[in-house]
Amino acid sequence: MPVLTNENHERYSRLRAILIPPRAAAKAIGLKPTSGVATKLEQNAKIKARIAELVAVEEDILREKRDQIEAGLSAIAYGDGSDFPGRRIAIDWPNRLGAFAQLRDMHGFKSVNKTALTDPTGEKPASVYLISEKPMSEADWEAQRTGAG
Repeated sequence: MPVLTNENHERYSRLRAILIPPRAAAKAIGLKPTSGVATKLEQNAKIKARIAELVAVEEDILREKRDQIEAGLSAIAYGDGSDFPGRRIAIDWPNRLGAFAQLRDMHGFKSVNKTALTDPTGEKPASVYLISEKPMSEADWEAQRTGAG
């Protein structure tokens, strides 16, 4: 099914495809959610078919959901609370820092939890070398490490 000719119906279908509840989707496109318009839109055959078509393209849906989440987190991290409907809220630092952490993780900048040194192959744990006043050969080092020396 092609893009719906009614722009509001198309926007509503896209919002519903990314699992925005019917009344919230109606409000997002500028309609009064308590008027019953969401129920009428949900029963429209063309809108139902468009939502089903949009949901079938999973990659696009995931991208749109990610964009919605990122927009909300950005509003928390960088906004002053005016981006949210209803009464103006004050966003405190712990919430902002949590939003920054989520955004960092979403973009692949997750901080390292634990580092372990490995040998040059990356397969085995790294050997611990002791700094000595006298130079040691590899054989001397092995003997000291295994306790044979």
